[in-house]
Order: sequence, then structure tokens, then C-alpha cells
Amino acid sequence: MKNHIFVLKSFSPDELQSFTGWSLGHEAVKSGAEESGFLLDTFDWLLWQAECVLFFSGSFLRLYRNGKTVSAEAVSAPKNYEDIPEGKLRELVRMNTSPRILEIKAQCAIKTDCFGIINEDGKTICRIRLSTVCINGFSCLFAELMPLKGYDREGAMVQAALEDQGGKRTLRSPHCPCPEEIRSQTRCIQHISRG
Repeated sequence: MKNHIFVLKSFSPDELQSFTGWSLGHEAVKSGAEESGFLLDTFDWLLWQAECVLFFSGSFLRLYRNGKTVSAEAVSAPKNYEDIPEGKLRELVRMNTSPRILEIKAQCAIKTDCFGIINEDGKTICRIRLSTVCINGFSCLFAELMPLKGYDREGAMVQAALEDQGGKRTLRSPHCPCPEEIRSQTRCIQHISRG
């Protein structure tokens, strides 16, 4: 079973526990991480079209691409790829934006919590990364289900529990979707809430 991402209107550990019978352990090492900053892209969203998201926090730049990140220090938002320090991040931005100017597209805040689902034997059978993304007043909740090898049946039960809580699968990464995606997912959540 592979990872799946769900967009949710809410997340209830109690409901998940009553559905599966398993407990939810908070993984303190990765929980509660919160970042705020700005999404950067060209006027025509070239980075987004290349499935990249460039995030600036005031002290660093981070590029999200295919579930991986590349970071670099930065004291101000770059106006183009030449303003980014030499390295992999600069090269990726150059390949996808040159000669375009970068602009701030939106203010963004991301809060991430990780949970381990623990079965009756005390073993972690899968993990859930819960990300709350807020962009320009829109907010969305994503749950990334990460099943562990050898626990496919249990992972399927947790997936069913997320779907029972109204979760809808999405292909987009929870890390910094563009404002149009947030609006789309918010409409989806409003539809779920009504139905």
C-alpha cells in the first residue's frame, strides 16, 4: 500500500480510535512544526506548473518538489534566480523561471503534526502527517497516510476511517498548494460539510 493524501474538514483522533480500535501516538520529534512566510512564483505560475513551490520565510528559501525539499539561506525575497545563493536551489529555480521575475504570490502558514497509529500489540502500523495550510484567509487540512511495510490490511482500515470522517483523496502535496488549489479544496470541504 502506498501513501495517500486526504483533504479533510476536520480530524478527530477519538473517532479514528473508535473506528479502528487502535491508539494514536503523537510523535513529538516531528509534531507542531509551524512555518509562516510567502509563496514566490512568476506572474504566470511557472514554478507551480513545474510542480515546484518556492517558500520564503524571512531567513531561508525552501523549494518543495516531488515530496522533497531544497533549502538555502536568504535575507530577502529574491527578485529572480540570480538573487539566490549558488547551489541546487538556484539551479532548479533558474531552469523553471529564467528569465522571469519572481513575485510574492501569497502569504502562507503551515502547521504540521505527525501521529503514529499503534495497534493492540503496541506496534506502530502506520503514520499520519497532518498539515494545516492557510493562504490568504483560506484554510485547508490535509492528512497524509503513510502505511508501514507489512501492515497493508491495517493501513486500509485507517484509510477507511479517514474516508468515514469525510476525507477526500487528492493528488496534490499538502505543502503549500497555490491559492487556487486552496480555494478549490475549501469548496470541496464546504461540499463535504453540507453532504
